[in-house]
Formats: sequence, structure tokens, C-alpha cells
Amino acid sequence: MRLSSLVFPLLGLALLALVLAQADLAQLLTHVAQVGWRSFALICALFLVYFAADVANWQAALPSLPRTPRWFARLWLVRMIGDAYNNVTPTAALGGEAVKGWLMKRRYDVSWRVTGAGIVIARTSTMFALILFAAIGVLLVWRRPSLDAAQQGYALATFAVLVAGTGAIFLVQYLELSSRLARRVGASRWGARLLRVVGAVEDLDRRLVAYYREHRVGLAASIGWALVAWVLGAVEAWLVLHALGLHTSFADVWIMEAFVQTVRAASFFIPAGLGAQEAAIYVMVDWLAGAPAAGVATALVRRAREVLWLAVSLLAGSLCAVHARTLDTTTLRD
Repeated sequence: MRLSSLVFPLLGLALLALVLAQADLAQLLTHVAQVGWRSFALICALFLVYFAADVANWQAALPSLPRTPRWFARLWLVRMIGDAYNNVTPTAALGGEAVKGWLMKRRYDVSWRVTGAGIVIARTSTMFALILFAAIGVLLVWRRPSLDAAQQGYALATFAVLVAGTGAIFLVQYLELSSRLARRVGASRWGARLLRVVGAVEDLDRRLVAYYREHRVGLAASIGWALVAWVLGAVEAWLVLHALGLHTSFADVWIMEAFVQTVRAASFFIPAGLGAQEAAIYVMVDWLAGAPAAGVATALVRRAREVLWLAVSLLAGSLCAVHARTLDTTTLRD
């Protein structure tokens, strides 16, 4: 394993250790014990609804596939396994996308190029939905008098970065900038070796632009389902906080979740957002409720739910024979 692949996971572990160091261990364990198995089961059940909305987002981004419960179940399985590999591989949340492409081709005979375009569109829709979700969060911040000007300014700056980054990603797709760059490289003296890559990039760009121009209803549905998922994430955070005995308003939880998910999106290079998510939750619960220990407990409860889901997903992956040897580049060719 290359040293560079360890840098970001180690950074996440360092952030996590820093957050845990801020809490009294006895008080932290008391908070976590308050949740109980019933509340934790409810939190896990809610996550299944969240994940269903996420799958519906991806299904809307794949217009060539039938809109049937059978295909929804297939996409559920593929996304479940692929997202698990995204969270455990230090590849900037991209390792699982190869898994999704391989599964769609091997099990359902869907080409990698169709799957790849759907993945890009669904991710873009998710970011557009996050902008809408975070915009409401910023408005709520400005309506909350207890937050000072510095905190309000920080929220606005974070939102501006999110908008700029998402806008740049969309323009790269819509203006086919990747194809232009690929053609330039293809025209160079090394280009003959990259003709397959150039062709794949151009095909992907054509699929993306065609979708954005011809499937606007599908794009709206994809964004809508992604927004539902973000709102359900806020509901989950609200349930966790209330299970901990912290009766925070849903508006405050919305503010917290908007900030946490923006931070997690920005820290995509850290597997599973480890440490970054915990730090964001810790800071926001401290700001909004003045209970930093409850913030650490909230982060741990949500992480426990993620670990449980990750274990189930990896088990499903093993049953589908997903392992490193099967994911060589030749299996991803159409």
C-alpha cells in the first residue's frame, strides 16, 4: 500500500481522536447508554427510508432502465455494496464506483458507460439538493439571534464554497470540458495510447449533456429524492439528540445537519468522512445547545449505525463475490 493512500485515513483518525479527547469518558458513556436499543432500532429503520430515497435518486438518473420494483431492488443491492466500498477504500470515495459498474455489468448486463453516467448524474443531483438543503440552513442561522456575526459569516462562507464547487462540477459536465481536454491530450504525441480513454470521456460527456437537456423531469425527480434523503438525515439527527435527552428544535437540527453534510462533502477524500463528521457534529451541538459531550455522543451513535450498515453491505458484497481480484480494468470494458 502506498504511503499516500494512508495520509487521509490517518488524518481522519487524528481528527476523531481529537474530538474524543474533548469529552469526559464517563459522561460520554452515560450519554450513549441513554439511547437504548429501541431508539437505536428506530434510527436504523429510518436510515432504510433514507437509503430508499437515495436509490430512487440514482434510479431517476438512469432513464434507460425500467422503473420497476425489481430494478429498484437491483439498484438497492448495487448501491449498498458500492457505497460500502466507497467508505472503506482510501480512493477519494471512488473505489465503490468501480464496484457498482462491475456489478451492473456482471449481474444485469448494463454497460459501464450507462452506469457511469448515472453515477455522475446522481452525485450531481445530490450536490444540487445539498445546496437547497444548506440554503434553508443558512436562512435559519440568520434567524437565530443567539449565533453571533462571526458564526453567521462562517455559515455563509461555507455555503458559498458549496455553491461554487457544485457549480464548477456541473459546468465541467455541461460544457463538455472533460472531452475538450481529452481531445487535446489525444492530439499529443502520447495520444495514440489514450484513444480508448478519450473515446470513453467523450461518450460520458455526450450522455451527461443529453440527460440534462432531454430528461429535465428526471433530473428534477433525482434532485427531489436527494433532497428527501437530506431531510431524513436531519430527522435522524433529531431522533438521536432526543434519545440523548437533548430536546433541540428541528430548526436547530436542520442547521447542524446542513453544516455537517457540507463538511462531509468537502472531506470526500477521507474514507467515510471519519473524524470530519464527528468534529462537525461536536462543534454544532456545542454552538446550538452548549452540550459538547452530547455532541460527541451524537457522533458516536450515528457512526455506530453506519458501521452496522457497512457490515451488512460488505457481507452482501462477499455473497456477490466482490473482491479485489474481480475488479481488474478488463471487467469494466463494454
